[in-house]
Amino acid sequence: MSFHLLVKLSRDICNLFDTAAYYDVIIRVGKGSNAKEFQAHSLILRARSAYFRSNLKGDNVYDKVIIDKSNITPAVFEVILKYIYSGKVDFMNCGGQQTLDLLYAAKELGLVEILESIQDHLIHQQSKWMDANFITHHRTIFSHDYFKTLQVHYIDKIAYNPTCVFDNPKCFSPEILKSLDDLGCIKLNESVWSFIVNWTRSQIPRLGNQVAGWQKEDWIEFKEILASCIPWKSVFSLNWNEFNDLLIPCEPFLPLKKFEDALRYHLRKACGSSISISSPISIQFSGTIINICQATLLASWIDQRDDRPYRPAEIPYEFKLVIRGRRDGFFPGDFLPEM
Repeated sequence: MSFHLLVKLSRDICNLFDTAAYYDVIIRVGKGSNAKEFQAHSLILRARSAYFRSNLKGDNVYDKVIIDKSNITPAVFEVILKYIYSGKVDFMNCGGQQTLDLLYAAKELGLVEILESIQDHLIHQQSKWMDANFITHHRTIFSHDYFKTLQVHYIDKIAYNPTCVFDNPKCFSPEILKSLDDLGCIKLNESVWSFIVNWTRSQIPRLGNQVAGWQKEDWIEFKEILASCIPWKSVFSLNWNEFNDLLIPCEPFLPLKKFEDALRYHLRKACGSSISISSPISIQFSGTIINICQATLLASWIDQRDDRPYRPAEIPYEFKLVIRGRRDGFFPGDFLPEM
């Protein structure tokens, strides 16, 4: 029989933090007037943190070890140190920036077990601050696999409602979009594509909502601005139906070479995919053993159009299924009359 008095144990260890009795480590954090020293115990630091395990290797029991961490603020480090001693993360006085700094510091100090909790707090308790400051911090957030919870949250959030992070016009630009796309933050769908198209149109104030009234020079200017806002990495991650619905109708306004590279890529990918092709023109292939994408590639190969493949609506051939074993039989006599 055994008794577990973990609360008492935790309280006693916390007393070591509060009193700093028998400390043998001094940790200096912050810079200038915001610098502060914390006293700690090497045995506890080594037991709780991968960072301190690798940086507290000395066996000198007489001299106190001094560690400098000027990139961590005193407020953030106090939360970290209390967690190391008590196992509790106190968000009581943490605003959005301090919580995000806490996430970075916990990752740096090897406290992997609390990263998920900090990310959840940012998502659910600091959502307004995170949305307003996501663009500023997106590169750091997407540069570490440890921040996967935040990454997935913002990929889905931008896909559902781009204005949540692009509400301020200063938060969106072709350069920002490219940065997000390069990092894998963009999941292109109708909502994101509509936002990009509408933002492009807003950059030409003279244009109205009725495109029938646009002049040739208006379309040229629109096409030039839109070309800089296309998240091509995300385009290549679409499936055929998504590509067909979003990009093919907009072909006249897209850079020709990049569009044809994407078209060729998606045609080939769809040939080996089990996805059901849902475009209206594909109905004529419903009774055959090939789909619209395979027919488009075959027609392009026949006419040696590798550089500029046919669009599905341009196929100049009719593909007819002459004979099929499951339908017409597998005996030699079933095949010969058709040859």
